[in-house]
Amino acid sequence: MTHEYNELEKKIRARVVANYLRSIGKPKCVCFSCGNASRELKLVGLDVIEVIRPPRWYSLAEIQLEYGVFDATSGHLPMPLMLDICNKLYLKLRSFPDVEYLPTGSGETFVCLKMAFPKSKIYAVRNLDEATEYNPQAPLNRLVEALA
Repeated sequence: MTHEYNELEKKIRARVVANYLRSIGKPKCVCFSCGNASRELKLVGLDVIEVIRPPRWYSLAEIQLEYGVFDATSGHLPMPLMLDICNKLYLKLRSFPDVEYLPTGSGETFVCLKMAFPKSKIYAVRNLDEATEYNPQAPLNRLVEALA
């Protein structure tokens, strides 16, 4: 079931990002990705600069300086957009199992689900594949640790 949560979150996040970018009249973004997040962003009609499997983690500042558009990289979304994702996940799922081991890369899906279901026991599991590879520069690491 955990794979389905990640797919659901990517679909919801794409719609949330698209709604936000269209509301500000700038439907273009950049997404550093293993391919899942950027694919969903394209499917909702955004103009996506896709950076697939970058050789390292790039900071928000590096991405902004290089591309100059909204950074839709997983783990880089502003908290108000993550809260919107959280609320939509809650409405879609309505409940969450007592214990779930969640494949975690950037930590965004984990954080959004934990915000949606704060009383559920959710454990971040990393290094299962390239999409869940732990990177010490990922901005949500400390939050994932605090919530896990």
